[in-house]
Amino acid sequence: MNEKETETIVIKDVDEDIDDETLMRFIEFAYTGDYTTPEPCLRPLPAVKADDHVCKWETFAKGSKKDKKRKTEAIMYNEEPCEEPCEVPCEEEDVACDCQPPCSLSISIGAETSRSRIWENFRKQACIIERTPWKPRIEKSPSYDYSRVFLSHARLYKFSDRYDCTNLMALTLQKLRLTLSKHCLYRERIEDIVGLLRYTYRHTMDLENGQDRLRDVVLDYILCYIKELMKDAYFRKLFNETEMKTFSEDIVVRMMQVVT
Repeated sequence: MNEKETETIVIKDVDEDIDDETLMRFIEFAYTGDYTTPEPCLRPLPAVKADDHVCKWETFAKGSKKDKKRKTEAIMYNEEPCEEPCEVPCEEEDVACDCQPPCSLSISIGAETSRSRIWENFRKQACIIERTPWKPRIEKSPSYDYSRVFLSHARLYKFSDRYDCTNLMALTLQKLRLTLSKHCLYRERIEDIVGLLRYTYRHTMDLENGQDRLRDVVLDYILCYIKELMKDAYFRKLFNETEMKTFSEDIVVRMMQVVT
């Protein structure tokens, strides 16, 4: 192939705002069926109290004071109330089988033992290799900037939508939703979410029927934290931006659907 001879891959008709990292993730997906997510950046902040973060588990906790205290303590010690996603590792122990090591008419006891061991090792490797379920890296500190992590999924979604790569679009949405579901929102890092929200509405289209799937994911997350986010002046500025008018309308509709 030309790529092998020239050590160069040429992708024509690429938008100017597509960065090199997004292209590399697309190529990685084309060859492996997956892509690598960047790590969050450590940006030291002034020390804050353990309860200074915004967490829906604490905000929406109901029940007795004892229950609320227990949930609050779980948050302070970085214990998530939610369950980890199920994993299906490759089982080395196969099902019962009557297969026996290859027989021989004349074979010594030592050789037979060796052949049995080789055969057993062969059988143990006879399984379907399953990829370990992907997990996002989650840091429980406001010092970690997740804007690059969030945008990596959003940019790759835009790229895959541009070239109608439906499988890649679905994967980016799954990874973004899983990352957001594990992410703990701190007041100091609300700008990370605002950046994702701005990018989403600037680079996706208003649809006559239904809504863009990336917008759906981001709006679902925003709705979960709307009460806390509305207390932040940086977030409230979005409602005064002309290019975010559609977002203002969409979030109001979502809120009305929940109320009714």
